[in-house]
Amino acid sequence: MEEILNEKITLQRQSYKWRSKYGGMDASLMSRLKELEAENRQLKKMYAEERLKSEIVKEALEKKW
Repeated sequence: MEEILNEKITLQRQSYKWRSKYGGMDASLMSRLKELEAENRQLKKMYAEERLKSEIVKEALEKKW
C-alpha cells in the first residue's frame, strides 16, 4: 500500500512539473522548446570542449622549455 502511495505522489509531482513547464503551450511551441533545449545542450558541450582546448594551449604556452 505504501509503495502505491509513494508512486502516486511521484506521479503527481511529475505532472505538476510538466504542467508548470509546458502548461498553456500548443504542440508547435512545445516542439520548438525541445529543439531549443537540444541546441542549448549542444552549445554547452561545444563551449566546454573549446574551453578545455584553451586551457591546454594556455598551459602549454606557460611551460618553460
